Amino acid sequence: MVVERVRAGLPYIGASAGSIVTGPSIEPVSPMDDPAEAPDLTDRTGLGLGLVDTVIIPHADGALPPYPPELIAQVRQTYGTDYPLTFLDDDQALLVENAPSGLISSP
Repeated sequence: MVVERVRAGLPYIGASAGSIVTGPSIEPVSPMDDPAEAPDLTDRTGLGLGLVDTVIIPHADGALPPYPPELIAQVRQTYGTDYPLTFLDDDQALLVENAPSGLISSP
């Protein structure tokens, strides 16, 4: 229902995990999560709303302790050749409108 409403014009704003789920898959962010939180979730490849054609990697500046730069580098190295990835720092957003998408930063 969310996908249908967004494609009909409803704005979608997502932060952190809310931005991740807009892409085609959540697999590339699996190193950023604790598998104990969802032990029955074994396949993340098809999960995602498919609203954008890239996997959003939030917190890419490594400023938050749970997501250090080494972890972000691991995501890039492990998944960067298999998935289209967009790395967002904590002061950035991916703006998608009727034109090509683009990164915007806070002032």
